[in-house]
Amino acid sequence: MFTTPDLSLNGKIIYAWVTYLIMSLIYTAINIPYCSVAGVITLNQKERLGCLSWRFFLNGLATLIVSSSILPLTDWLGNGSRASGFQLTMAIMGGAATLMFLFCFSSIKERVVSVKSGDSLLKDLKDIAKNDQWLLMISITFLNVFPRLYSRCGHHLLRDLCDAGFCWIYYLFYGARCRLQYVGQCYR
Repeated sequence: MFTTPDLSLNGKIIYAWVTYLIMSLIYTAINIPYCSVAGVITLNQKERLGCLSWRFFLNGLATLIVSSSILPLTDWLGNGSRASGFQLTMAIMGGAATLMFLFCFSSIKERVVSVKSGDSLLKDLKDIAKNDQWLLMISITFLNVFPRLYSRCGHHLLRDLCDAGFCWIYYLFYGARCRLQYVGQCYR
């Protein structure tokens, strides 16, 4: 990912897209179990909170260490070549991360056994629809994605939504970032 092969412009774009996709899949495959492991270590809420608190604290500490060491390490390893310095630095960081994830995987013992229910998918979807916290999160996710859609689709999408009476949602959540000239068109 931190290298660019000698390809045409289209080849480089495809290479970047494919490597980013692979990196995202690997990140997802690691992060989902890593984030949910506290739920299978203990049923005690205080112990779970302690695990998550340590995780977030150490995550911040690791971010500080990594972000403050990348450029000096890149310059030192690259000997004047920033490209090869980044490649070597990311190889070291990737190797260290792999070792830490393997240690985490091998040293954690799941103590909580999950009980499999015989519920149907339809019943699960109905339960989700009754969950107000889930509905709030999906709404926020939609509203978070909306400005990105707007920036890609142009003001036509916003005008259509304004015509349908939904400008207030955009203005409510993105008032400071909102393009007032388009929102103002709703009330003409």
